[in-house]
Formats: sequence, structure tokens, C-alpha cells
Amino acid sequence: MSVDLGVEWMKVAIVSGVRFPDKSYSHFLDLLGKERNSPVVKEFERRFPYYQLEADPKTGGVLFRHPENMTFTPEELLGMILAHAREFASNAAGQTIKDVVITVPAFFNQAERRALAQAANLGGLKLLQLIGANTAAALNYGVFRRKEFNDTPVHILFYDMGTGSTTATIVAYQTVKTKDKILAEHVPQLSIKGVGYDRFLGGLEFKLRLGERFAREFSALKKTKQDVFDNKRGLAKLFKEADRVKKVLSANTEHVAQVENVMEDVDFKHPITRPEFEEICDDLFKRVSAPIHMALSSAGMTLGEIDQVIVVGGSTRIPRVQQELHAALGSNRELGKSINADEAAALGAAYQAAYLSKGFKVKLFQVKEASLFPIQVMTFSRYTTDFDFDVNYGDLSFLPNEELG
Repeated sequence: MSVDLGVEWMKVAIVSGVRFPDKSYSHFLDLLGKERNSPVVKEFERRFPYYQLEADPKTGGVLFRHPENMTFTPEELLGMILAHAREFASNAAGQTIKDVVITVPAFFNQAERRALAQAANLGGLKLLQLIGANTAAALNYGVFRRKEFNDTPVHILFYDMGTGSTTATIVAYQTVKTKDKILAEHVPQLSIKGVGYDRFLGGLEFKLRLGERFAREFSALKKTKQDVFDNKRGLAKLFKEADRVKKVLSANTEHVAQVENVMEDVDFKHPITRPEFEEICDDLFKRVSAPIHMALSSAGMTLGEIDQVIVVGGSTRIPRVQQELHAALGSNRELGKSINADEAAALGAAYQAAYLSKGFKVKLFQVKEASLFPIQVMTFSRYTTDFDFDVNYGDLSFLPNEELG
């Protein structure tokens, strides 16, 4: 069985996904911790109609019904991927790897994060920390520039458009004094000031739009007995070609989509231009700037207070995306590309894992994350003689005054 989470290097999974689309699971990260009737699950079904989803009778969550009368939860599938990644890492290191730091979308709630932790456990991994994907990218940026920071905050906007979602994160870099009274020193620190996101805007949605156009063009040929929209393998071939063409149009203004034997020995050949692609996805491109405005509002800042913009994620290479970013940020604003768009988050997470591990010693770079969701404090420090607890919501009296401020 093939499992693909949208990672380019899993080539076997991509090929299997074309031959057996209903047996090759992809892009299911959004289903972690979700109930069957969740709007996110409905959106997943719209995108991937060939999967058979069921409600888990035990948890109310999501189950994939496999053709061989088997079922898998998203956590089990992700656990398989993590176990495979662990095998790769162990072979490369020449020793067994168990500890891990995993990046997570900033908008994941507690249920989703718990499901991800469960998947790590199923994959035989000891989870050291879940770190925000943009936070990890920001850490990767900062560790190589630690000497550039001082006690004056530098605000950098990280804009990440990946396969499934888009996130904008405002990060403040500055040096702070450590609390160690004996070895007190000034160390660099990054703080998350604001986050904005669009959960369904990413390279996948662009690919689906283009793939649907190819499917309509093929269907209009009327050369097959069965409509291509009713043929899982035929659709998968067209969507695979759409992904390739989308990338080519980032560097070229026109291209020709070609697929041999889509179905019933009928080939597909269709010219496509970059302006046509931009027209097909026009409403998607208009959503590019929204996460930036959301992040600024969350941080209580203005665009003029942002010192630099760094773009991350493969989909930021699309020319129209860059045009929309320039329109939102100002034509004179440079889009920084000084970090690896595809690997920055993984490298930042690796540094954090080394810091948390006892087997490595790395220079301290403090990280202050932020939660997008309210935190409810429950104290159980008071109880009656019959041991019934009095729960006081929001009692923060145990915190020092400087932390309350």
C-alpha cells in the first residue's frame, strides 16, 4: 500500500497514486482530530471524491475504508509515514532514532495536536515538541544571523504558502538577558507577535483547479464511452499532469499539457498559457494578501513596522502570487528568499531537536511561541474536607507580577 502526504521525494507513492488513487492516501493531515461531520472533512471529500470515508464508531472521528475491507484512521496512516521517516533517519545516522520534533500548522487546535502526537507514538517516536511550521522557519533564519540582533526588536514577516495552506507570521528578534544568576548573558530570542492564515489556500487548490479544466476539456472531446469524471484513474492522470504544468508555468508563459492514454486509449493534448491559468485561479489569487492583514491585526501592528519580508513554501514561486504580495506589501518591498523555501521549517525543527536532546550541545536561541486559541486556566489547589474540588477558572494568582503584566 502506498501513502503520500504530499512530500515530493516519495516518488513511489506518487506513481501508485495515479494507478490506484482510491488506495493511495494523500493530503489527509487536515483530517487529524476531526469528527466525521466537520466542514474540513466535507472540503476533503470535495477535493478527493474517490475516497470512501466513514465515521469511527468508537471516537466519532474519520475512517478511510480501504478496498480490501480494511479501515485506517488518519492517525494510523500518518504513523506509517513517520515510521518510514524514522527508518530513513536511522539508516542515515547509523543508529536508532527515536526522539523527534514535528512541525505543525499554527492553526492546529488541541485536538489536532493530540492526534499528531498519537501518530508519532504509533510511528515509534518519542515526541519532544510540536513547533509551529513558521516558527521553525523563523528559527532556521535566526540561528545563522544571531550576531545581527541586539536589544532593539527587528520585526520580520514570514509568508508561507505550501501545498495545503498559507500562513503569515510576524516574528520579533532581539537579545534578552537570561535568568541564570550565575551565568547571566544576553542571548537571541524570537517571539511570535501575530499569525494569519488561510487553511485551504495552497498549491493543491491551484492544481485541482487546473486539473478540473483539463478534465472538462477532455470530456468535451467525447471520444470515450465513460465520462472522465467517473473514471478515478483517468482523473488522477490529469491532476498529475496539472501539477507538472502548474510548475512549468511559473517559469514559462505557455506550455502544452500531454497525457498518453487517459482512458480507453484516448490521449490528451491541450495548450495552456499563464494568463489562462491565472484566470482559472483568479479568486484564489485574490486571497493571497488576507493572511498578511490578519497577522498585522493579530499583532496590533502596521505594515510600516515590518522591517523585512521572507517568503517560504514552494507555491510562493508562482509569479501571480508574488505580484499579489507586492501589491499588498508595496512594490518597493523586497520579497526575501534567503532561506530554503522547501526545507527551512525542517531545518529549524532539527535545530530545536538538537537543543532539546541530551546528545547535542547547541547555542541557546530562545523561542516564544503564541497560541491562536484561548487558554483556560484551571486550579485545583483548594478543596473541601470531602475532597470535592472547587474549580476557579482564570485564577492566575500563582504567577509573579511581571508575568501577569
